[in-house]
Amino acid sequence: MRPLREPESALLPPLRAHFERAGYVVSAEVRILWRRCDLLAASPAELVAVELKRADWREALVQARAYQLGADRTYVALPFSGAVAASHHRYWFDRDGIGLFGVRRGLQEPSEIFPARHSPRQLPALREGLWKALRKDAPEHAPQAQT
Repeated sequence: MRPLREPESALLPPLRAHFERAGYVVSAEVRILWRRCDLLAASPAELVAVELKRADWREALVQARAYQLGADRTYVALPFSGAVAASHHRYWFDRDGIGLFGVRRGLQEPSEIFPARHSPRQLPALREGLWKALRKDAPEHAPQAQT
């Protein structure tokens, strides 16, 4: 009998805490075009999108690529064992500048397996739209967009 896997939502609290400790304002389930980004972290300097998955790193990469249209950096986050397995396919992450987090059960600090680079696909108008939505939803917390 296979052990039960943690639900995708179990990855969210450690990642939320990680970004909040770094000074980001964090929102969950943010719409970026036709997709819903699992976590969007905003600081005065950047927007970081994170796609959470229990196992399917390939599908997570497809979604993370879409988020690059609006975010400055994008990551895939998997349970730690899945992130280690995905790290053997680093070429696909590096090719698009997508970073990888591994989240260990019971630990509050996720491990950055490799960092994300600035998005090569970013559309300034979409990025500005995300900033406006963040300011509208939480004006006292959302950072101001850079000019």
